Amino acid sequence: MIARVTVVSGTVNKVITKYYKEGKTLTECRDIAAKFFAISVQTVINYHPMASLPQEVSQMMDDGSLKLQDAKAIAKSTFDPSNPQQSEQAMKDRAEWVLSLDDRDEKKEAAHVLEDLGPKASIEELSTELKKKANQR
Repeated sequence: MIARVTVVSGTVNKVITKYYKEGKTLTECRDIAAKFFAISVQTVINYHPMASLPQEVSQMMDDGSLKLQDAKAIAKSTFDPSNPQQSEQAMKDRAEWVLSLDDRDEKKEAAHVLEDLGPKASIEELSTELKKKANQR
């Protein structure tokens, strides 16, 4: 399943990129990709960010150490198309952060924290927010 997500997201990304370079809007590109693959636009929106994951993070998904939910949260909350190199490093850092969590409940909450704080949050800020949420339980 995970390897399929990586392949599909990469293929969706190729279609979107092709039409975007031809001058289509992102919305138009998503519509074209959805029709091409006979899937919903929402599915395209869900898969597209996954194509931005660095190979190391995709491998973590493929080998089962990183959950799909966490990888999606990392991709959606971290990728900045204006700075792909910085985004790539931030995604690797966030994946390592998720993997470093010992507590099962913290791991479950990590995706929400990533989504809530967004791409500008440091690992320290993510950890602080996660602790706050744990204390609220």
